[in-house]
Amino acid sequence: MRNLYYIFLIPILLISCVKKKSLEEHLIGTWSNLSMKITFSNDSIYDVPEGKWEQILKIKPIKTTYNIDKTYHSEYRDLDNKVVHTSAGRWEIKGDSIFLTSDNITTSYYFKYKNKTAEFTGMLDWNQDGKPHELYYGKQKKE
Repeated sequence: MRNLYYIFLIPILLISCVKKKSLEEHLIGTWSNLSMKITFSNDSIYDVPEGKWEQILKIKPIKTTYNIDKTYHSEYRDLDNKVVHTSAGRWEIKGDSIFLTSDNITTSYYFKYKNKTAEFTGMLDWNQDGKPHELYYGKQKKE
C-alpha cells in the first residue's frame, strides 16, 4: 500500500515543481497583428478580420517588439515595406492585464495568451476626442 502511495505522489510533486512560463516570459519577442475590431460608442464597428489586414488598412501588419527591459517598439510599414510610423514606450504586466505607456499616456488591455497567439482587449481613444470609450479587440501572433 505504501508503494502505491508513492506511485501517485511522486508524479504530482514533479508536475507541481515544473515552472510555468509567466505572461511576461511569453510576451518577450516580436509580434505581428492578425486582426482587430473597434466598437464605437454609437455601436458602429470597424472590423479588420484575419487575412484582410493589408487589403483594408493598406499597410503591412504592425510589428511590435517587447524587450526584456520592459520597453517596446512598434513599426508600421506601407505595402512597399517602407516604415511610415513608429511608436515606443514601456510595458508592464499586472495580473491578466498589460499596461502600455507612450508619450505619458497609459493604455491597459486584458491580455490572453495561448499557443503563441495573444488577444488584447481594452478601451481606447481611437477617435482622439479625449475620451477612451472605443472598445478595442486585437489579435497578434508571436514570430
